Amino acid sequence: MSEHAGVVIDDLAAYAFTEGEPPAPPEPAMDMFVKLLAEGRRKEIGEFADSFFHRSGSAGPVPRQPYFNSAIQLMLAVKEMEKQPDYSDIFAALSRIQTLSGLAAQIRRVADAMLDSRSDAAREYSPHVAAILEQVKEHYSRELSLKTLGQKLHMHPNYLGQLFQQEVGTSFSDYVNQYRVERATHLLLHTDRKTAEIAQEVGYWDSSYFYRTFKKYAGVSPTELRSMYTKR
Repeated sequence: MSEHAGVVIDDLAAYAFTEGEPPAPPEPAMDMFVKLLAEGRRKEIGEFADSFFHRSGSAGPVPRQPYFNSAIQLMLAVKEMEKQPDYSDIFAALSRIQTLSGLAAQIRRVADAMLDSRSDAAREYSPHVAAILEQVKEHYSRELSLKTLGQKLHMHPNYLGQLFQQEVGTSFSDYVNQYRVERATHLLLHTDRKTAEIAQEVGYWDSSYFYRTFKKYAGVSPTELRSMYTKR
């Protein structure tokens, strides 16, 4: 994806090019956006997204990369409020979006999905499942299995897996992989560390397996993710 590739304007007003480098959008008001998310104000969230990507001027393309950066910033803020973030609905969809209104609509979809799941995510877990979640949070970089956790909790791993699936809504292995991909995503976007180093830090010692797993859960490869988002 070229840094100067354009995003086409459709039903939103266009942003005209100026002499020299194409104009970039302002930094999004993240404090205001996070406040709207925390308060669950769907209408205002939609208005925020539409307003941010609405630009006045003559019809024509605008620079893709800075607008994608802003959209990713906003959607990552949404994901930080989820207990079990799924990044595939961020990055996989971006490759298909060609308009500013498309970016705004994607932000609304991601925010709506988070708000819809908030009531389920806020429920209390049983002590055993809560203990597993804490183990993943503290030791995600190490080898984790229901067998070893079952030994610690004095429970059969099969029963523990069924209990986890019932309360969390996903399998233990999927949860661990999603958590590791979440941590890897943060490191890929906010550090310059090599992908192999990041893979090991989040618990993947085989780089090829890390690439496959990351693409499965994020919808894009680590390399594609970094090409989408240029740190400012």
